[in-house]
Amino acid sequence: MRTNRWKKGTLLFLGLWGIASVGVFESQAAEASGPQLAIEQQQASRESQEQQRQEEIQREQAVNGWNEGTKGWFYQGTDGVILTNTMTPDAYYVDENGIWKQEVLTLLNLEVTAPSRFVKASAMEDWEPLLAGLGYLREEIERVMPENRSFHVYSDSIVYQSISGKTESDLLSLEKGKNGEGYFLRVSCDLGKGGQTLSTAADYDYQVFRFLCAQISSTPSRLAAAIYESWQGGNGYGLEREKEKAVGDAQIKYYAENGCGVYSIVPR
Repeated sequence: MRTNRWKKGTLLFLGLWGIASVGVFESQAAEASGPQLAIEQQQASRESQEQQRQEEIQREQAVNGWNEGTKGWFYQGTDGVILTNTMTPDAYYVDENGIWKQEVLTLLNLEVTAPSRFVKASAMEDWEPLLAGLGYLREEIERVMPENRSFHVYSDSIVYQSISGKTESDLLSLEKGKNGEGYFLRVSCDLGKGGQTLSTAADYDYQVFRFLCAQISSTPSRLAAAIYESWQGGNGYGLEREKEKAVGDAQIKYYAENGCGVYSIVPR
């Protein structure tokens, strides 16, 4: 029997003699309104509607406190409102979509998992939580730049330095605050400006900077971005001198000291 129609459920068009044509109609569908495009649009619409329906059901069934949705964990307040871009009563940060998530960064081939919430300085006894990662970074940097960089770990601070002959100069340091709550991050090196091709040394300095942020904050990408932009002159996050600004799970304020930028970082 001769046919002249689209065959349901396939991407083949059967001509007058039942001969299948594939390639021509695949390209037509990709361009405009062929059956393949229509099927894909219908499927995407159904999936989107179903996801929205599931999210609505989950929100209706949510109880006061933590609930798990399709996109992750969210926190619903006693008034039934889901918290967004703020801290929960138990000190976890939820983003602008109301989701808590744990960041994982890759720094010089080292996978670094950020803490689930801000780590107060009083909990950093002898810097124990970060010594293993710091040891890896030290070995990697010494392998590439022997005798050019060094780390010094003290009871109240970690100092990252450049070495030139017998002269050591501080590049980065993370110091515990006196009240046991927060930290002071000092930046004295060029972390590289936007669009700039970094030298090996500047790139490694930047990775160490990100590593330090990832040890204290559950939102290290936001923390690093805010400090980076401020130090490099962009300041898209609006950090101010002597006035705290909320960024992720932290409050940050900035001031200058002896040619370096000093960033006070405390829990939000």
